[in-house]
Amino acid sequence: HATGPIQFEDVSNWLPPKIKPGPVFIASWLDVDNDLDQDLYIVYDFGDKFQTNVMLRNDGVSYGMVNFANISFSANVDYAMAGMGNAVGDYDRDGWLDMYPTGFNGKSYFLRNLGGKSFDDVTPETKTLEFDTKFVSWGAVMFGVVLERIYRRGVGTAVAAATGFATLIVAHH
Repeated sequence: HATGPIQFEDVSNWLPPKIKPGPVFIASWLDVDNDLDQDLYIVYDFGDKFQTNVMLRNDGVSYGMVNFANISFSANVDYAMAGMGNAVGDYDRDGWLDMYPTGFNGKSYFLRNLGGKSFDDVTPETKTLEFDTKFVSWGAVMFGVVLERIYRRGVGTAVAAATGFATLIVAHH
């Protein structure tokens, strides 16, 4: 949590209990339920050994802290995978953000948002596992890191996000 220019405060106590520490590979901020606040999806590397992926719904601020609810199981997004990335975008243009968490060993999931309550795995119908997803996921992340190192100011993040979104569009067609 930023408290000023280049000053941060540890607010890990805002997270719900029972989230194990582990090797987080990527954290995606997105408004999964269209309530205009940012929810958090955490993709774990070695998720099959430490912690499955976690979806934290932002339930607003009370007593000076943001309240998050762990909806991973009920939202059908608690995958155990060697996570390498996560693309976010509205691939089916229904107004709800969809996700594509990618990982090694053929474990990538194209997840269609079902109105902010849960997600449906549409990987087979989108045929997203017909190509090698590990290079797509690593490629988007590494390209973003290189651009951010050169330009700073969020350029790399924007390009990595656009690359991830392009992956969703390509996979849909």
